[in-house]
Amino acid sequence: MESNSQLRALIDKIHQLKDKIETEEEREAYRIVVAILRKKLSMDRITHRDKQSYFGILLDDDNRKPLCKLHLTINKKHLGLIHESKNKNKQSIETFNEFYLFEEGFLKTIGFYEKE
Repeated sequence: MESNSQLRALIDKIHQLKDKIETEEEREAYRIVVAILRKKLSMDRITHRDKQSYFGILLDDDNRKPLCKLHLTINKKHLGLIHESKNKNKQSIETFNEFYLFEEGFLKTIGFYEKE
């Protein structure tokens, strides 16, 4: 009986670790977002967290200050830009180069937090 619980704990741990592994795609997206945000922020203020359902880019490593959320799957890519109400506007994208089309939205999001 104990070996079953140990096996279950090990499987749970593997799933937790798997969910925290960044992909090259996530790193590429992060670098592009940082390039855009550097117009208003120093690089050390821009961080990321890899969640199970999305890849979050944060201001000051603060979960309450999301800059955007990326939903990346094999078939679809979505960019979630954060609005003043902290709701996100989900945009479907084909390539990460399209992030530059949303530069104004990224920079506007910074303004929501900087005036606090």
